Amino acid sequence: MPFLHVMLAMAAQVLQPAPVPEPAPATPPAVDEAAATPEDAAAISARKRLNAEVKARTDATDAQYAAAQAAYQAQMREHEAAVESTARAQAEYEAARAAYEQRQREIADWQACVDGDKTRCPPKPGK
Repeated sequence: MPFLHVMLAMAAQVLQPAPVPEPAPATPPAVDEAAATPEDAAAISARKRLNAEVKARTDATDAQYAAAQAAYQAQMREHEAAVESTARAQAEYEAARAAYEQRQREIADWQACVDGDKTRCPPKPGK
């Protein structure tokens, strides 16, 4: 069970939102890329590169989040199955224990009957 707590803590850390830098503002519509000065073209290229990097990091973060979420859900299903299995085993144990105790009472009654306590003898067939 401690393992589950550790895994949930790890999943919680992974699921924390990652800081994503704001993408550079779009190129003003007045600047035509074909007619841009070398400085404007360099700025446009830098903005495009930055936007592509931000998108790649965002996509990677989204993929990590999805993987962590899937792992968490799989672990929760596994945990729920273990809880159900434990409940079934406990019910089976309690039923077996009750049957054992009943058999022990029957044996004790039989032994008492054999030892002379006729009040604990089983009824005779036909009576």
